[in-house]
Amino acid sequence: MVKKWAAAAAAVLCVLQFVCFSVEGGYSPHLVKDLPGLPPVKYEQYAGYVTVNKANGRNQFYWFITADNKDAASLPLAIWLNGGPGCSSVGNGLLGELGPFYVTRDKNMRVVLTPHKQSWVKAANIIFLESPVGVGFSYSDTPSDYDTFTDARTAEDNLQFLLGWLELFPEYKSNDFYLLGESYAGHYVPTFAREIVNYNDNKGPNDLYINFKGFAVGNPWVDAYINNLGATQWWRSHSLISEATSEAVIKYCDFANDSPVLYNDTNGLCSTALNTADADMAYINPYSIYEATCNHPTGNFSQFARFKRKERGVLRVGSTLDPCAPDPVGPYLNSVPVKNAIHAKPDIIWSGCSDVVTANYSGVDVKTSMLPIFTELSQKNLKMWIYNGDTDSVCPTTTAELAIRALNFTVQIPWYPWNHSSQVGGFTEVYKELTYTTVRGAGHFVPYSQPGRSLALFKHFLAGKPLPAFH
Repeated sequence: MVKKWAAAAAAVLCVLQFVCFSVEGGYSPHLVKDLPGLPPVKYEQYAGYVTVNKANGRNQFYWFITADNKDAASLPLAIWLNGGPGCSSVGNGLLGELGPFYVTRDKNMRVVLTPHKQSWVKAANIIFLESPVGVGFSYSDTPSDYDTFTDARTAEDNLQFLLGWLELFPEYKSNDFYLLGESYAGHYVPTFAREIVNYNDNKGPNDLYINFKGFAVGNPWVDAYINNLGATQWWRSHSLISEATSEAVIKYCDFANDSPVLYNDTNGLCSTALNTADADMAYINPYSIYEATCNHPTGNFSQFARFKRKERGVLRVGSTLDPCAPDPVGPYLNSVPVKNAIHAKPDIIWSGCSDVVTANYSGVDVKTSMLPIFTELSQKNLKMWIYNGDTDSVCPTTTAELAIRALNFTVQIPWYPWNHSSQVGGFTEVYKELTYTTVRGAGHFVPYSQPGRSLALFKHFLAGKPLPAFH
């Protein structure tokens, strides 16, 4: 009955919008209708909450976009997770990077929706998940849930979300399923992946099998020591800091412990070196070093100390027009009509990143290496991709390459430039266990910086094919 009602509602919606793809199913109470500013579209959207812990009242918010493709029902299903820890997959991933439309400002500074012609929903059905609770519109009824956040609880809640979501959308139970994300999703994604694998290995005969095929993570934070060493090397190689500062940071800082936990005067020599590095890089965008940034006294990036980095609202679609322009996403998501349309809890004030989650996330977990999990998952016949924008100074290419070297995987196809529209899209190396690729000209937020190249990368990932060479 629900399917018939949803199909009828979808048909009416398509008539009103003059164009449609036939989509059966869908959880009708979460159907997004009359989204302010949205032009006629060929895909469906659903948004709302899934309870992941009934005892505590933990509820995770999602926004689901069906694939913008006539074969949407047969295409893969994926979950996208932004990092932080504590940053919004809806505000950053969906509305700023890989969703079917951007929230921008026009020349009169009015907030508008702009279609994204190279959205990843061209190739897959994607759930943008606000995780953990406290991020975006996700919430808990139990105050103590906000006291401590861990990788383990995040992964457990994410698994419960997926199982609950598939009960609402049973038509996707057999679709190939993938995990996607960036930055601190270098923790979220592999821990979630392991949770899924363990669930499938131990499920009962009547439990749902998750058709999990693999994951791709961009510019990931995977190992504190490796990320901090690699970043320091990258800053020097790109002439962002002096040789003397680089040598001091490497000599005096304990990369496994000094960061990203806030460094302090207990290691004065390290603090001095890092403060010098901060001052040197204060007026560039650390997430995309060649992109214009706002160096107005109230808008520069000096607040983003290199070893205190958080994804703090630095993504500004259209920022090349005016890098000092105010963020359009917050006003849009906090407007009453939008909250009503996406079924968000009305009393929650959405923010791009949660200070509570960031401040209370386990420092032990942030410093824990994910390399053992990558090794473990490499035995599970999964597609595993790591990709890196090559203009990011936060989690730069050197950090991923040092991590992969430490994994000691077996090279199948040595390093080569990959071809995108007869230009070098980046460089890639294929291992037996994993594929690594850079994306040329992309920053920390790869789909935002290089939408065409990132979509090509995503399609090859889903197909399980190496990126095209020049010969």
